[in-house]
Amino acid sequence: MRSLPGQDPADVRAADDAADIGWFSREEISALRTSPGLLPTLVSWGVLAQG
Repeated sequence: MRSLPGQDPADVRAADDAADIGWFSREEISALRTSPGLLPTLVSWGVLAQG
């Protein structure tokens, strides 16, 4: 998990979007409507395989 400067990651709490959390395969996440640039960012961080 990445946090903002000065933010303690232990202080992060689920909000009203917690019901949307899930585990997805590369194919499933590619089919989701996501924020622009999310998939390339996840790939560059090494948390999502290149597709």
